[in-house]
Amino acid sequence: MLSGQCGTRRRRRDRQNRHGHGNDRGRRRMTGVDARKPTLVELLDERRYLLDMVTGTPGWAAHAELVVRLTYRRWFALAPHDRARIGDPRNWLARVARRICSDVTGSAAPVGAQPPIVTDDGPAAEDAHDAVVHAFAAGCCAGDGAALHALLAESVTSVADTGGGLRLDPAPVRGAVRVNGFLCGLFASQPELAMTERWVNGAVGLAVYRRAEVVAVLALDVRRRRVHHVWIVLNPDKLRGWNRLRVNV
Repeated sequence: MLSGQCGTRRRRRDRQNRHGHGNDRGRRRMTGVDARKPTLVELLDERRYLLDMVTGTPGWAAHAELVVRLTYRRWFALAPHDRARIGDPRNWLARVARRICSDVTGSAAPVGAQPPIVTDDGPAAEDAHDAVVHAFAAGCCAGDGAALHALLAESVTSVADTGGGLRLDPAPVRGAVRVNGFLCGLFASQPELAMTERWVNGAVGLAVYRRAEVVAVLALDVRRRRVHHVWIVLNPDKLRGWNRLRVNV
């Protein structure tokens, strides 16, 4: 078994090191492995540690994945030499995750709070975009018109591409009030539907599933923490690729 082979190799290296036959520098040259790089198991344990920490923070359990993703984004926003100077990356990441949770409200978020809209230094625009998409999905699915309206620019436009395959007016919907009502009517309070954050056109967007089939894909234009355009693909022909990908994976 592969796991057994890995274990055998590691024990052999340990014996070599104890008897003076191992050479870290030479081994790194031959294998390309840098001893300072974390192993896959260490990376998985680190991610689990962060998820557990955020999940244990009152009010943040539902947003743990988002917070951890933003935390890692801030890590990679650092210059390589700055990352190399951090002696305990796990501790640094934990502090950043706690700050993301606390910066939104000045303390731990209350139970039931909306996901954070992050405005820190660093990759703030991307962080804010992702957080707005997350909150947008929550508002649509819950039919929370007030929360959804707060995310929309007053001049927001929504365009739905049905390919003529649905009984839905293809004309653009304009204005925060009308778009709010349109989105809530289309997606809210339907237990068979689930929205999931997916990569859409180079940014985080949303895929809408019904019984494991992608039935809609949404792309959002987010600027200054407000949604200015919503593009909704409902065209079955354009969604075939999404569902083929799901089957093949």
